[in-house]
Order: sequence, then C-alpha cells, then structure tokens
Amino acid sequence: MRALYYLLFSTSLLFSTSVFSEGFSSLTTLKHSLQPDLGLAPVHGTLLPDGRVMFFGTTRLDGSTTAGGPPFEAALTIPPNLASFPTTLSLDLENAPLECSTPGVCVFDDGAGNVASAIDLLFCSGHTLLEDGTLFTLSGTRHTSYQLATGQTGTEISGFNYNMTYDSKHDLWSRVPGILVSEGPGPKLGHGRWYGTSTRLHDGRILITGGYDVVQKTFDGNPVPSAFELNISTEIYDPATGTRELISAIGATPAAIFNPDYSHVFQLPWATDSGQDIVVLGEDAKPVLMQADSALSGNFWEIDLPRPGPAKGGNGASSLMLPLRLDSAAWGYQPGAIMMIGGGSESQLASADVLDFAGGAWTQRIALDTERHHPSTTILPDGKIFVVGGHPKNPLLPKPQNALLIDPVQNFSVTSSGQMTTTRGYHTVSLLLPDGRVLVAGGRTGGVTGPVDEQPTMEIYSPPYLEAATRPVIDYAPDVIKNQQPFPILYHDATTISEIVLIGLGSMTHSFDQNTRSVQVYAHNAEPGAVWGLNFFDNLATPPGMYMLFILDENRIPSVAKIVQVER
Repeated sequence: MRALYYLLFSTSLLFSTSVFSEGFSSLTTLKHSLQPDLGLAPVHGTLLPDGRVMFFGTTRLDGSTTAGGPPFEAALTIPPNLASFPTTLSLDLENAPLECSTPGVCVFDDGAGNVASAIDLLFCSGHTLLEDGTLFTLSGTRHTSYQLATGQTGTEISGFNYNMTYDSKHDLWSRVPGILVSEGPGPKLGHGRWYGTSTRLHDGRILITGGYDVVQKTFDGNPVPSAFELNISTEIYDPATGTRELISAIGATPAAIFNPDYSHVFQLPWATDSGQDIVVLGEDAKPVLMQADSALSGNFWEIDLPRPGPAKGGNGASSLMLPLRLDSAAWGYQPGAIMMIGGGSESQLASADVLDFAGGAWTQRIALDTERHHPSTTILPDGKIFVVGGHPKNPLLPKPQNALLIDPVQNFSVTSSGQMTTTRGYHTVSLLLPDGRVLVAGGRTGGVTGPVDEQPTMEIYSPPYLEAATRPVIDYAPDVIKNQQPFPILYHDATTISEIVLIGLGSMTHSFDQNTRSVQVYAHNAEPGAVWGLNFFDNLATPPGMYMLFILDENRIPSVAKIVQVER
C-alpha cells in the first residue's frame, strides 16, 4: 500500500551562466531548519514560471518509518541558496483548501450510527501547467475510515473528485469550482481519478484521462477485492470558462487507454483525416488516437500496434514525444514520434522504443545498459534524451546509478554520462532547469518498496555541453511570443545562432512528464548579436503556455534559457 502521509514544498534555485563540469553534484539533503530530523521525499515535481521548483510527496522521519504517525501535510519554501527553511506552512483549509485536508473536518454521519471520516492528500494526483503558468492538479488520494452501527470497521482508498491550482505569482493554493463530471462506478466517497493524467491541449483546455475511482478497501481488517474500480472515461476542463464536459463515458472509452501508473497522453502536432489529434498509450502501449469532442464521443481509433515484446510494455515505462524538428527526417523520425523507455517486462526493461506514426510502426529498438523499471527521462536543449534512475525487475541485478544520454541525431546512440550519489528507482523525478542542468530527486532505492525507502534528497546533473568554455548569452528576448509570428533575440558570446528551441516547463510524476514538449524554432541570423526567431509550427505542435527559450551556438551549445509565454 502506498504511503498515506505526505508533504509539499517549493524550492527556488539560482540559475547562472557559470560553467559546470559534467556529472552529478554532491548529495543535497532537504531538511527543515526548525525540525532538522524531518525530510521530504519528492514524488511530484514541477518547474514553475518564476524558476522555482515545486515538489510534493511523502513525509519521512530520517532513519525511521512513517507508519503509525498522524497525517502530516505542510508546505516549505526553500530560498535560492538552499539555506535554512522558513516556518512550515500547513496544508489545511486556510492555506490549501483541499475539501478534507484536516483530520476530523470531513465526517459523514447518516444518523443511524454509521460514521465515515475522510482526509484528502495531493499525493498520486495528476498535474500540468495551464496556459498562464498556473499549476493544475487532478484528483489525489482520499483515505476514508468508517465504522458501522454494528461496530464493524473498514477503510477505503480512492481518488477525490475535484481539482486544485497553485498560483506561483501569489503563492496561493485554490480549489477549482465544481467537480469531475465522470464519477465512475465507485461508492459515494470515491468518484475520483487516483493516478489520472492531465494534458494541456492546443486550445488551452485540459484533457483528463484514466485513473482509479476506488483503489482498495478493507472490511474488518480484510481486503475487499471487488471494491477495485477504474475510471477510464475522458473529460475536459476549460480554464477560460470554468466548464467541464464529459467526452466519453466509461463504457464508451477503449480499455486500452488504461495504465496502472498514469496513462501516457500527448497532444499530437497533426490531426488525422478523421480528426483525431491526441494519442493515449496505456498498459500495453497500443496507440489509441482520439479527438476531444463530446459530440463524437471521443472519436477513438484503436491501433493494434503494441510495443514490441511481451504484453504490458507500457507499465512502469517512461515516455516522451521526441523533439519536434524543422527537418525531423534528418534525425530519423517524423513529427509526433513517441519514445518509450524501460519499464514493461523482460526485454522492454532494457530498451527504448520509438513509435513513428509516419512509418506506421515501432521503428527503433534501442538497447539500454541494464533493466530500468520506472526510469525518469528529460529532453535536453540539444535534443538528447537524458535517462536516469529506475530499478531492475530482478532484485538480484545491480541497481543503475549511472545516467544515459540517447542522441537521436546519431542514430539514437546511447552513452553513459555521470554517476548518481544514490540509487533512485520508483518515484524518481527529473526536471530540466533553465540553466541547462537537470534536477533529479526522490526515488526508492529498492524498487517498489515501502515509504520508508523514499529518498529525501536531490542531486543536480550537468550535461556535457556545460563543459564548453563559453555559452551564448541572451541579452533580450520578448516575454511573450506567438506561434507563426517572428520575434527578435539579442545575444552575445556566440558568432552565430544555429537554432532556437522551446521546451515546456516540466511537470513530472511516476516516470511521466505531463507537460513535456520540445520544439525547434527557425533561426534567421540578421547580423552579429541579433537573430530572428519564427516558430513555423502551430498550436497543435506548440500548445500555448510557458516555455524555456534556449538559443544554441554553431557548436549546439545552449544558453541559459529565458522563460517565455507562448500565446495563440
């Protein structure tokens, strides 16, 4: 059973133009200055528009178990120098208005002696950034204890049926009005999406897919297997209007979209002749194309094209859409190609596979160094894929601590790059930072083990391009750019700019970044120190929102990014 006691914090990091050597930094333990024995094990991570990184995950008393203690939810803000932390901010009804965030608040009594008490936690939620950079979370964990008039007792773990937002400009948590419109088949206190996926679409709406309504239930201390319920329906939330719309009910949604650890959902950069422009990869990694149109009941197109190898190739895998390039064919794939890394079972654990819709097949099988169940993957500004963490299915095999770089331009070659200080498997998160480094945090050392194994630490990875003597420096870039409209950039410390890249601010949990996107922008070098950018791709390829804008010199060395907003 997954941990029930959780902690949230946000951390700010300094981003500079300094040159860092390749590899991992020394271990940084995250502790609270007023309670030095209290650590945080990050499970969810998001890069915010102001450059801070927000984590939320399990609480842990260093060196001991979390079992047996009362629920503890709090927020910490770590200053840029990672020095002493300020006072803990409790995640209660005052500071983060989860419906049942405080023990004893949500007590349901039917007047006949049957009583239930619930508490809501953000752990196991889905999350992505809205068009304006607000963090949007989907469901989470509702833990309910109940006692019947007969004296019998029970517990239930389910998803809850609403959304939260975090406004980083004002450090404000809010509950989104209304509830999920698909309530699932579960009991009264369920109706949620535990492990649901939220995906920002080309028009700013949020597609909500998958998850569990009820996860598990006990009665008088005994498991109740029949209580297990999925919620595979699809729905839409529109932040602009606040409306919610059911796209496809549970019975009208293909079962193939379900994945135990978050369905992998992407806004495609193109639409089929019949209108589908979204792909969902579930447990078997069979692509399901869909259209976010309730009048067409989702307009699903199931493609019998599972990931090569045994069944369930999408379970425990990481996935991403490969960088959208002006000439993708030169890199060996077409726009919209998806890479799935590790996970699965048997051979898939030690491979990365590429699904290229243009070729109508899984076109690449890339050998990894070892088995990696639940690895974390990040797209770097030079187009390489950073792979870190994960654990082997076979507990006798060594646990990988080294990172890998997969280079699409070099026929998807794989090289080892850097060694982590500690093993990070299940629950590891990795996020690209504006200075080009990657923050790696959390994870369990022993695979899918108990919460006591969660690592309350983070490390910083410095890619090889940071070994360059100089990097281009952005002197000016607009705060707001629009797709298919030119914009100027002023720079120094480079002779010419080879390309401009937009990378969506990361929002990762359980090996999947629900906000990932990398788009090459056309670069026209007008004169030394000045370059014009033009994103030829439209809103399908570059959904409006917050992005890191990098410029790369003639040696493909990236600058420190400027965070910009892409508008429709």
